[in-house]
Amino acid sequence: SPTKETAETVRAAAKAMGDAGASVEEAEPPGNDQCRELVYGLFQADAGIPVRETLEAAGTREFHALFQNTQKWMGSNPMTAAELGRLLVRVDEYRSEITKFMQAYDVLLCPVAAFPSTKHGEMWEDDILPGFTYTYPHNLTAWPVAVVRCGTSPEGLPIGVQIAARPWRDDVALAAAAQLEAALGGWQKPPI
Repeated sequence: SPTKETAETVRAAAKAMGDAGASVEEAEPPGNDQCRELVYGLFQADAGIPVRETLEAAGTREFHALFQNTQKWMGSNPMTAAELGRLLVRVDEYRSEITKFMQAYDVLLCPVAAFPSTKHGEMWEDDILPGFTYTYPHNLTAWPVAVVRCGTSPEGLPIGVQIAARPWRDDVALAAAAQLEAALGGWQKPPI
């Protein structure tokens, strides 16, 4: 669940779009309950072995802590071809389902995460990673997404809103992002 400030930021973004003349309604895309499993499955399918082997072949012997955390999370057991095949069928079924849903909308607005920005490198921590589930549908569809800072947490951290558009409609995502930047302030220099 998003923090209070994150939910308020998304509502402010929806209001700004409505004030600009867009028709706005609250709706949840289908299949969100399976997105996490699908994304994790794709991410962990090869257990990171090809990346690790490529780095080792290039002479890398010491890996950055972030890469080590990622590798630990990915596990060490790659999927079989049959398991990967079944996973890819499920991903395609999800894509078909959300494509049908999206026929009624030009863009979807949602938070980037359930909370304001995290510190660099914290994303892979067990208590933080699940907060990024709002990005999973767009990771699975590869639809154009723009992210705009639309709010600020009480601690002064930026709160982003994702604007996802239909396939090949980057122009729509960027136009909505420009509207939200103009209405809600966009990027702001962090406090010193």
